[in-house]
Amino acid sequence: MTTGRGWWARNRWPLAALPVALVAALGASSDRVSTYYWHSGLHDERAADRGERLTLHDEYTDGDGTHERTLRVRLDRTESLTPADVRATGVDVPPGARAVQVTLSLEADPDVPLASCRLALRDEDGTRYGYRPPGFESVRSAAARPMYPCVPDETPGPFESLGALDDALTPDDSPARPASWTVEPVVVVPDGARVEAALLWWREPVYVALAVD
Repeated sequence: MTTGRGWWARNRWPLAALPVALVAALGASSDRVSTYYWHSGLHDERAADRGERLTLHDEYTDGDGTHERTLRVRLDRTESLTPADVRATGVDVPPGARAVQVTLSLEADPDVPLASCRLALRDEDGTRYGYRPPGFESVRSAAARPMYPCVPDETPGPFESLGALDDALTPDDSPARPASWTVEPVVVVPDGARVEAALLWWREPVYVALAVD
């Protein structure tokens, strides 16, 4: 007959090791959570005042390996558009909202991939209102809006490498992007939103925050 004392005696070493194994498992789990969190979301800010030119050095990995992405960007101005201006841009603005035009000046080597950028306006409460590319709105709006908010629509330059698809995305005879240019994307925000910064990013967690006066 097996007694309770005999079971505890036979299993005392596995039981003693259990707390150590539990701590190790929790430690490994927290490390994975920390790694995932650090590469998800915008929390590595590079800030500049309006009118100040910021130089961004960042890394990205594509089908050809890891590369450095270097560019310079400046927020020239933000401006709420009048109804006539909105009609000219083709942007759909619902009731209770307004359209804000963001003027950015950028500089980069024509060979640096930049077309994957994302743009948003952040209000004083931390809420972000993102630029919406064509495909989310009417045909009229899609025809008027650029696909990418930070590069010239006609000369976006190269894309990050996707291997065999590279030639289809950026043909050899496509015109080169200029070394410096200005864009004026339009972002829709609520009427009562007090915009404090224009955010620009390519790969999380790094992003540029350009202050709005």
